[in-house]
Order: sequence, then C-alpha cells, then structure tokens
Amino acid sequence: MIKGTRNHTKLDDERNLIEAVFRGEKHSIIKFYDLYKLLIYNQINKYEGVSKNDADDLFQGFFLKLMENNWRILHMWRGESKLSTYLVAVLKFYIADHFRLKSPLVDLEQELDPFFDSVENIEKEMDLSALKHMLTQCVKKLNARDRKIFTYHFVDEQTAESTGALLKITKNATYKAVFETKKRIKNCLEKDFPFLFASRRMGF
Repeated sequence: MIKGTRNHTKLDDERNLIEAVFRGEKHSIIKFYDLYKLLIYNQINKYEGVSKNDADDLFQGFFLKLMENNWRILHMWRGESKLSTYLVAVLKFYIADHFRLKSPLVDLEQELDPFFDSVENIEKEMDLSALKHMLTQCVKKLNARDRKIFTYHFVDEQTAESTGALLKITKNATYKAVFETKKRIKNCLEKDFPFLFASRRMGF
C-alpha cells in the first residue's frame, strides 16, 4: 500500500498514476510504460557485457515481472521517494539475479554481503539520509561484538579472515557471526525500507 504525506507535486502525480494502474486503467498503464521505458532501457544498457538481445530480454522480462500478481512489486513502493528511484533499485536486483543464474558460482564473501553491496550501489543514485540514520540506530542495537563485526567487515571492508583475527575467533565462527550480524541489521531495516529486500520476497 502506498503511503506518504510529503507536499511534493511530483510524488503526488506518481502516487495517482500508480493508483490508477492498480485499478487497471489501460491509459494509465500505457502512460506508466511510456514514462519509464527509456529509464529502464538505459539502466540495463549501463551494465557491461549486456548484449542487444540480453537488453531486450531483460527489458521485457522486467516489465512482465512488475505486472505479476496484480502489480505486487509496485504495491511495495511506499510513495516516499521518487518512483524512478524505486524502479532502478528493483531493476538492479532483477539484473543481478539474471546474471547470478548465468554464473551461479560465487565465493563465500560475495554470498555473505549481497545486501550491503546493494545499498552501496543504490546510494549513488538516491538520497539515503533517512536510511543512514536508521542504519545508525540499528547498529546501536547490536551487542558489542556485533558492532565490531559491522565496523570491521562492512565499514572497513576487512575480509572475514581479518575480522576473525581481530576478534580472535575461528574462521567458521567468523562466517557465522558475520551472517548473523547482517541478518540482524537486515531485519531492523526491512520494516522501513522494504524495497531494498524486494528480490528476496518477489522471487527474483
């Protein structure tokens, strides 16, 4: 459900458009497609190694994904940031999963860090002051060891091995601790920033 009370004409227009899309108004669906097709196609073509055929398939597949289950993905947009920002964020998850299926072998470090990598990429394109504030609050809720893990591994970008050495715990214990810390941060953020975790819930 779309929420938000900001006095912003652009956002109001976007909310009204999406509500009309949800009602199944054909002209609004066409307008939505026309407004965002160039943005989506250009974003897809920014990725290295994307062929013309891949770009066309990703473009079509993404819009079909948006339409699935009565526009379920768009229902997750809360109307508190630009719709284009939300679409680009979700598109990145969609493309990442597309290439992950093509190259399923990833190292353990990458497997542990997908959320934080995604935040870093999205941050380049949107104002995340609210997210940063919430992240700070979530980190404060961690216990002392987990705060160190967050700082060493996710802020200072230490490897799991280096993080374990600093904490004087085993390699396996470090992997488990990193995973649990990421999970606690994710659970804390998910309530207010669900779009960051859209791919997990939408079956991308």
